[in-house]
Amino acid sequence: MRKYKIDPELTSYYFCTSTIVEWQCVFKEEKYFRIIIDSLNFCREHKGLYLLGYVIMLNHIHLIVSTDFVIKPEDWKYSSARNWYQDDHSVITLDLKVL
Repeated sequence: MRKYKIDPELTSYYFCTSTIVEWQCVFKEEKYFRIIIDSLNFCREHKGLYLLGYVIMLNHIHLIVSTDFVIKPEDWKYSSARNWYQDDHSVITLDLKVL
């Protein structure tokens, strides 16, 4: 497993992505999405993470809008598009005050 160290002197913003081993479909139930959301909340509250955006995607669907799942990006429950376009912070709160 690779370990990453973030140097705040180099830049202020980071993009992080990860994939599931062998692209197994793990997001079959709400509880699996909750694990990611709860982890992000923990890092916001205890590790100094500022969350400006996120998306939890089913397998490797990058353009969810072009599928039959949703019509608009903000319709996908696990995307910060809801926060930005609908001011809906019901899944997770973004740290918009740092912008």
